[in-house]
Amino acid sequence: DGMYAFAIYDKEANLIYFVIAGALLVFFILRFLTRSLINPLISLKEQVYRMMYNPETETRIVVSSNDEIKETANAFNNLLDEIYKSRNELKENKELFQTVCKFSEDWIYWIDKNGKLLYFSPAAGAITGYNDEELSDYPDFYEKIIHPDDYEKWLKLEQTARRNSGNLSSELRIYHKNGSIVWLKIDCAGIFENGSFIGIRGAYRDITDTVVMEKKLRGSEKKYQILIQNSDSPIILTDSAFMVTEYNEKAYYLLGCECQKSVSDYLGKTSKSFADTFGSDTMLEVFDIESDVVSCGEVYHYLWHVNALNFEGYEKTGFMIVGADITSKVKTSEEIKRKALKTEIGKYTNHLEAVINNVSDSIISVDKNMRLVCFNSVAETTYGLKQEDIYKPVENINNFFANVLAGLISKTARSRKPVRDICSEVEREEGNMLLRLSLSPLTDGDGKF
Repeated sequence: DGMYAFAIYDKEANLIYFVIAGALLVFFILRFLTRSLINPLISLKEQVYRMMYNPETETRIVVSSNDEIKETANAFNNLLDEIYKSRNELKENKELFQTVCKFSEDWIYWIDKNGKLLYFSPAAGAITGYNDEELSDYPDFYEKIIHPDDYEKWLKLEQTARRNSGNLSSELRIYHKNGSIVWLKIDCAGIFENGSFIGIRGAYRDITDTVVMEKKLRGSEKKYQILIQNSDSPIILTDSAFMVTEYNEKAYYLLGCECQKSVSDYLGKTSKSFADTFGSDTMLEVFDIESDVVSCGEVYHYLWHVNALNFEGYEKTGFMIVGADITSKVKTSEEIKRKALKTEIGKYTNHLEAVINNVSDSIISVDKNMRLVCFNSVAETTYGLKQEDIYKPVENINNFFANVLAGLISKTARSRKPVRDICSEVEREEGNMLLRLSLSPLTDGDGKF
């Protein structure tokens, strides 16, 4: 019995040892699992939760593990880096967008898919005169300030933008807070993401000054057309290539003008010379030309005032040509000029004769055909000239003219340069005389001898 009891006790002791060893093994396994798996997972979870509740802090996930959990944490960190980078870029773009909107003269706005006004730029108040609270009441307040005749057009534009992403544009009127009318140009487009509508972006631009100016220009154009057609002067309008685009009745009856024909055909100038002189590359803006016009068998002399038509800073877009009949003035002017020229020539001739006859040197004049034209009294005595020698060829007057002067005169005529201080002898009855000769060519305004 004792041996049997000892054997039982020994088995129980082995069992107890085995249980204790197993418990210790489980403990150490659980401890290992806790340290290497559960704790890192708990730490990972806590760090992720902290980032969820405080997303503004740019932190990284740190775990004390070198297995798949570590790789999972690294993947999280890489994802966080991309998120932080995208968030910073979005923040920069948002700041840039706000800066642009803040200083833009356009009224920029943004509406979400539910029709809520998300944003409008500061220019909205400057354009309309209303405060932010009033302008935020979209769309009810907008129905009040948009001109009744334009409200349906505005509403249709907004509805169209909800159906497609294409750019839409229109013009409408609103009432400024001071009661005046403001003309706006609206550009907008629907915003879609994966085919689903998410909002509308757009901008209003104040075009009041432009609209008012266009109305004034249209009014001025009507007055200008009336003035042109009722003018007693011929008026022709051309494009930049000098092709006729419009003319009044006076120009038609005087010149027989036709559209799409070169104005040079009517003003006595070739198309090339007209373009070269008055083309878009020249700096001329206003210029005058004269031409003779034959009408009903009569010849008239016209002065044409050519005015370049252009906008400041742009090339010439065309020309306005206005004619003035100066026939009577030209005839009177030519007659006065002829009389004045005759009087001046007479005075000059008398003065020249007095000068020539009172100098101590001998002076002779020869024309381009080498004929003697005139001489003074000293030359008459010196060379033995007679009145009948006038208009004789130089070589037929006497030996001195034939042998000396003829050669010097020919040389001077060819060179167009004066010959000075040439010494020569002339035969006389009382003895030879030593002379110092100087010759000067006479040319007209074109340099012709």
